[in-house]
Amino acid sequence: MNIPLPTIGSEFYSAVFPILVLCLASIISLLQGVSKGFRSPAALLFTLLVGLIAALVYQTGGYFLGGAYISDMLSIYGKSLMISASIVLVLFVYFSTLREKFFRGEVVTLFLMVLSGFLMLISSTDLISVFVGLELSSIGLYSLVGYINPNQRSQEGALKYFILGSISAAFLLYGMGLLYFTTGTLGIDQIFGQISQIYNGPNWLYFLSGLIMFGIGLTFKMALAPFHMWTPDAYEGAPTALTAFMATAAKTAIILLIFRVISFTPALTLETWQPFFSVLAIATIVIGNIFALVQTSIKRILAYSSIAHSGYLAIGLAAAATTSNTAFPYDAILFYLIAYTIMSIAVFGVLIWLEEDAGINLNLMDIHGLAKKHPFAALSIAVCMLSFAGIPPTVGFMSKFFLFKAALDAHLYSLVIVGILGSAVSLYYYLRIVVNMYMRDPTGQRETSPGGGSKITAFVVGILVVLIIALGTVLPGPLLNKMADYSKPLMINKG
Repeated sequence: MNIPLPTIGSEFYSAVFPILVLCLASIISLLQGVSKGFRSPAALLFTLLVGLIAALVYQTGGYFLGGAYISDMLSIYGKSLMISASIVLVLFVYFSTLREKFFRGEVVTLFLMVLSGFLMLISSTDLISVFVGLELSSIGLYSLVGYINPNQRSQEGALKYFILGSISAAFLLYGMGLLYFTTGTLGIDQIFGQISQIYNGPNWLYFLSGLIMFGIGLTFKMALAPFHMWTPDAYEGAPTALTAFMATAAKTAIILLIFRVISFTPALTLETWQPFFSVLAIATIVIGNIFALVQTSIKRILAYSSIAHSGYLAIGLAAAATTSNTAFPYDAILFYLIAYTIMSIAVFGVLIWLEEDAGINLNLMDIHGLAKKHPFAALSIAVCMLSFAGIPPTVGFMSKFFLFKAALDAHLYSLVIVGILGSAVSLYYYLRIVVNMYMRDPTGQRETSPGGGSKITAFVVGILVVLIIALGTVLPGPLLNKMADYSKPLMINKG
């Protein structure tokens, strides 16, 4: 991977401005929560949006903490994607039945700290900063899953998430310890730059064990099988908006971190990653799609769908670790992340819109005849389902096409076959949702009525649906070309 890498400025606080402004907004939100005059949902929404917009607009290149934190094109891409998704989700929540429970000082503070952890994670080039970012985001998520809307289901999901997350953190720490033991450094670029010297040496077994443990800790957050078991319960127990945030932001942060790790691996030993991601991709696609077939809760269907899509992304990572054409797989991965984020935010936005009770999750019977009662909501869900399944002319089709094309270029034919078969199986449970909306009569089990903010929510959902079609027809080429600007992680010249 001998890519010429430019320098990107000097060590300065501006490089960490997005994190600093979100931390400041979290402190202000916490103080608002104990203030009688400024703790209204509207006041907290103002603080939240100001912090998010400021973090989105002002992003500069540079490094901090001696290069342990860098702000390059890759991290700016990830920050922009996650912050933009967060802004949309915050607006959805404000015009939903969850508004009073979410817009509290302590909840907003936790949300901003979780997002700050994700932003730190994608900019980390040091094992310590990786662990800090990962735990900052994880601890906040454990709390939010069970705290925003406490009930038996949410607290069960939070407990399972916490227990399994703690185990994965132990794997991650043990792996980091072994990597440090064998290399004597904490810098990711320096650790993986020594693979060729360590390979087949006396410390290779220790290094390989550390690498596997490190990978297990990361793939847990990405929900790759067999480390996916927390996902269905946590997704179903969490409020819908938080589910959407976990499905998109967490996946983006981990993928970009792995992206950076692969970019630091020398070409001589790059293919050490390929078997790891290939096995996980096959297991994840098979488990995610098969278990989704028997679900009746829409959020559990989408949870297993999210697991399957992690498997598709793992195909791209395996391709990036084997092909000599290093730019194209990365472009395809970045394009897939945008596509998946738009599809997920759109479908979860409709679910937020339809939920009349923040504590009740919709199932397949609840959407019987939805097309007759709420045609726009049904159409939006149908477009998202077709896009998830990879049906043209949606962005889901183009994103899978680019990803499978990258795997073909890397001669990973078995992964492409598994991916295509998995997509074919997914048609059943995606179209099952569409059939229940359009070909079933209303059963009267539970009313699905858009709330008072339905016009604003519908407008935002409409924009996302248009993007799903546009990015699958007229815009995929220009957007993929744009991804080339972000597909070369930049190393810092500290000298």
